[in-house]
Amino acid sequence: MTILASESADFNEEKGYEATLRLVEEHPTVDVIYSHNDAMSFGVITALEELGLVPGEDVLVVSIDGTKKATEYILEGKIGVVVECNPKFGPVAFDTMLSYANGDDVPLRINNVDRVFDIDNAAEYLPEAY
Repeated sequence: MTILASESADFNEEKGYEATLRLVEEHPTVDVIYSHNDAMSFGVITALEELGLVPGEDVLVVSIDGTKKATEYILEGKIGVVVECNPKFGPVAFDTMLSYANGDDVPLRINNVDRVFDIDNAAEYLPEAY
């Protein structure tokens, strides 16, 4: 794998769109685009389609978050894989803070479970996607 370019789009759909338009023109051989969140991936997909490219065929899109829309895009073939960034850790964080404030022992480390979704498991995940 060769990284052709790396640029921040500030987790923003419009900036992901703009960056994709510019970077695909500069690097027309690109065949994979990784976005560090689903919103940027949505901008990537819009830009690719506007450029006449087919997301998932001409360019593999990889994302992080696990939103419902991204999961639907997996099922449509527009996104190849999404790594979940589980937003449901709030209760665990607050329960841990409360335990600590009450003087209870708390684990030194708590791992938030994140999963990987692709065409093989996206349909099963879709009902719980946020």
